[in-house]
Amino acid sequence: MPEAEENKGATAAETQASPAESVASATEKPAESTAQGEEQTLLGKEEGKPEEKPAEVKPEVVVPEKYDLKVPEGMTLDQAMLDKISPVFKELKISQEGAQRLADVYAPYIKEMVEQSRTTAVGEFNKMVGDWKAETTKELSKDGAKSEQELAHAAKFIDKFGGPELRQVLNETGLGNHIALVKAFIKAGKAIANDSFPDSTKRDVKDDSEEAKAKRMFPSMPK
Repeated sequence: MPEAEENKGATAAETQASPAESVASATEKPAESTAQGEEQTLLGKEEGKPEEKPAEVKPEVVVPEKYDLKVPEGMTLDQAMLDKISPVFKELKISQEGAQRLADVYAPYIKEMVEQSRTTAVGEFNKMVGDWKAETTKELSKDGAKSEQELAHAAKFIDKFGGPELRQVLNETGLGNHIALVKAFIKAGKAIANDSFPDSTKRDVKDDSEEAKAKRMFPSMPK
């Protein structure tokens, strides 16, 4: 009987020791797994040591000796500006492709600025010529005079000594509306109204003296 009690006590001791051994065994397994090279968990990484990534290899930039840029149709490349800015491009190590991309972005902006400037200039020019015309018409109509009759004298002078070429210049420049020029042509037209200009093709070719030339040009001039 005593022997049976002793064996029973040993069995109970073994039973009580089993949970502790189980915990110890469970605790030791992750260490063995980690030692075998398994990856660390997200919370198991050491602080201050982020995951390393392979370094990115950037392609080498080729800087041209001279930049050759293209501009949109209808525009002209400002070579002087390109010559000044090329050293800056090279210093910044901008490739030919990079410089062309900059030009492609910048060109429409420049084109828009030029068009706006041209439109503004044309508008200002037309306004100036219109103001000249209004001023001249008002000046020629003073004292009951009719501007159409006054301008007829100028037209005769232009027809005789200027022709279509002179009229084109007066119209393109707008000077045909300027009061000073209009008055000058009116006076010139009135001055030749009663003068006779002999046909130069019928004159004596031997009479080429300065006095004869002046008389032919200004027949009403006193002797």
